Amino acid sequence: MDEIDEQIIYLMRENPQITLKELAKKLRKPLSTIHSRIKKLKENGIIRESKLMLNWRELGYDVLAFVIIFLDRDVMKKKKMKEEDALKYFRGFAFVEESYLLYSKGDLVLMVRAKDTDELYEITNYVKSVPLVKNVEIVLGKE
Repeated sequence: MDEIDEQIIYLMRENPQITLKELAKKLRKPLSTIHSRIKKLKENGIIRESKLMLNWRELGYDVLAFVIIFLDRDVMKKKKMKEEDALKYFRGFAFVEESYLLYSKGDLVLMVRAKDTDELYEITNYVKSVPLVKNVEIVLGKE
């Protein structure tokens, strides 16, 4: 990785919607150079994914919450599952914006969006009903 790669990363972080053409113009490099460098950054795992950034409030989702999940170790053991398997399972739900393994309080944390507290209550009850889950805690957030 050199200075040009660092500049590409900086510009992409500053504006995730920047086009290849705009990058090439700003860096005064051919479009093919920018394209091949981004491809190599992806192949090397430096750039993992592009994310669509939504304005959740405009979509009517006014509640941001973090659902801390405590996994049921007995069920996990019976199903021969690891925490990573549970994380992949929960990532598949539409209400989960982001999810992470935890190494302190709880086992997983899900960042969820809901239209209101009633919908958050439904989401929480659904998560609690999953056999892998022993308990959950909810932390409300604000952007």
